[in-house]
Amino acid sequence: MDNRGEKMRYKILKEVNTFIDENGFSPTVREIGSLVGLRSSSTVFYHLEILEELGKIKKHPNISRSIIVKK
Repeated sequence: MDNRGEKMRYKILKEVNTFIDENGFSPTVREIGSLVGLRSSSTVFYHLEILEELGKIKKHPNISRSIIVKK
C-alpha cells in the first residue's frame, strides 16, 4: 500500500468536501492543488482518478467543477 498516496487522497477528499460546503460548487483541479499543496495538475488529476475508481467521487470528463463526493 502507498500510505503517502492514501493520505493525500484523504486530504483531497476532505478539502473538496469543505470547498463544496462553503461555495456550493466543486473546485477546479488547480484549486484542489492549491488547497492540498500540490503544484502539478496532473498529480491532482491522478489522485482524482483513483478516488473515482474507489467510488469516493464522481466527475464528468471535460467539465470543470463537476466533482460530486459520494457519501
